[in-house]
Amino acid sequence: MATLNFTYDGRTLNPDDLAQKLVDQFSLTTWPTVDVLNATTIQITHPQATEQVRTQIQTLINNYVFDAVRASYPAGAQGAILAKLQKAQTANSTFLALGTQATAAQVRDQVIALTRQMNGAIKLVLGQFDDLSGT
Repeated sequence: MATLNFTYDGRTLNPDDLAQKLVDQFSLTTWPTVDVLNATTIQITHPQATEQVRTQIQTLINNYVFDAVRASYPAGAQGAILAKLQKAQTANSTFLALGTQATAAQVRDQVIALTRQMNGAIKLVLGQFDDLSGT
């Protein structure tokens, strides 16, 4: 397990939201641990938190914007799945608004997205929060 420390400017930060952004940015299938050590230091623990991606992670931290909606979800992977499902609801509404104007490529992409969304919903119902793959 790799652990790296990063500088931070002390703005409001939700560790689970930052973890979600790391999951999205690096297509992680397991949840990273994000700890705010003090007003200027964040510690991230994950097998893929290596020196090779340090600059990318630091950029993500530097560009971090507090998400009050994500902060309202439960901690960890459960909250991550709920956040993904919330975003999916918006995307699904957009797709439905296309009606019969949807192209074959849009329909294909929607089927793939719905499969991931259902996997997330199933994991949520079953309490399977150890692996985010396929969500």
